[in-house]
Amino acid sequence: MEERGYRVGEREIKQELEHLTQENFLTARGPMDLTGTGIEEFKEITAVFGRVSDELLGKGKKTSKA
Repeated sequence: MEERGYRVGEREIKQELEHLTQENFLTARGPMDLTGTGIEEFKEITAVFGRVSDELLGKGKKTSKA
C-alpha cells in the first residue's frame, strides 16, 4: 500500500484486525485465519473487485459507439 502512496499505521491495522475478529470474519488464532463467514465475504468482495477492475480497464462487455 505504501508503494501506492498510502500510509497506514500499525495501530490502525491492529484495530481493523480486532474488528474483523469481533465481526466473525477472522479467527483469534491469527490474522490470516478466515472463518466460514469471512471466506464467503472474501469471495463476494473478490467477485465485485473483478467486475470493477474489468470496467475500469475497459474489459467490460459494454461498448459505446457514437
